[in-house]
Amino acid sequence: MADDEIAALIAGAYEAVHDPELWQPFVADAAAFVNADSAMLAAYVGSQRADVAVRFRLDSEAEQRWVRGFVEHDLWGDRGRREPVGRVNLGHHLVDPQEMRRSVIYNEVLRPADIDDLLAVNLVRTSDGTAFLSLYRGHRAGFFCEEDRARLQLVATHLGRALKLSLRLHELESRSEGRGAALDLVPFGIASLDRHGRILDANRYARAALAAADGLSSERLALRAAAPADRAALELAVRRACAGESGAVVRIQRRSVSRPWHLLIAPVSVLPEASLLKMFARGISALVVLSDPEAKQSGSIEALTSLFGLTRAEAHLVAALAGGATLREHAEAAGITEGTARGYLKVALQKSGARRQSELVAQVLRSVASLAASEDTGA
Repeated sequence: MADDEIAALIAGAYEAVHDPELWQPFVADAAAFVNADSAMLAAYVGSQRADVAVRFRLDSEAEQRWVRGFVEHDLWGDRGRREPVGRVNLGHHLVDPQEMRRSVIYNEVLRPADIDDLLAVNLVRTSDGTAFLSLYRGHRAGFFCEEDRARLQLVATHLGRALKLSLRLHELESRSEGRGAALDLVPFGIASLDRHGRILDANRYARAALAAADGLSSERLALRAAAPADRAALELAVRRACAGESGAVVRIQRRSVSRPWHLLIAPVSVLPEASLLKMFARGISALVVLSDPEAKQSGSIEALTSLFGLTRAEAHLVAALAGGATLREHAEAAGITEGTARGYLKVALQKSGARRQSELVAQVLRSVASLAASEDTGA
């Protein structure tokens, strides 16, 4: 038994962790490793359903017949799925060959596809089902032997680990994509910065705003303001936030309109531990919230009143603060006194359970995926 063959098969499994397309050549290599005629990487989901992820020289008609109507009649599957994870089994040991040849699964699916014996191993078992590797031989090739079983057993543990890593990586990537999709729904920009102030990620709104370069852009992965005075203020705010010192609101003058961009720059440490943005910000030093005072407000006031029990006046204040406005700016825009605005803020803090304004803003941002559905023009 050549050590380099074993090493190559194990390496192929671990390479497939990072590139799912490599599971196809891996299954082909696994078949060659034990001189199998065909093979598949599949999973049992419940007692009567199976999904084939990767196949090698597997008769497509037989596969469809097995998946659609014969999983519950599969003697190998019924007994094999109960075996411990990592144990390689011979088909003619799981089911007596004479019993198998009298079975419905053999006569309706296996014999027409020239499948006479099996070498299989359960690789991963979860609450959802069992993932396994099955390798097959036809009548002419003869049964797998103990040497074949021992050969596959040498690599079975590594194959299981690789598949488990692949499934875990896919899960994490799916979660990350889901959070990214949610952040793309919000009606303002969100960007994450590393400890050096470099942009790590940004939602769709922020990417579009930076690409427009209307007073604010990105240069070498760093936020850059066009006006020298704005640039100095922006760099100072980013430096302090990324160092965990303090947050700040920075206004960036624009060429196209009279009102500037509003940037709320905050260290990640100010966000509540359970917030969506906190999860999004793991390994991130600061977050930037970018809003356009010229744009029609699109945070759903109805949703804010429903989620936090706010009055419409309180909801408009909270939406404005989440967009980067100050109390004074909102008071002026709403035609109320700054004292009245502070009163609204105090009540909003009490209703939301937040201790300070930054926590209230973070709670709103946490819920933004459900707040971007409709526009509101009421005062």
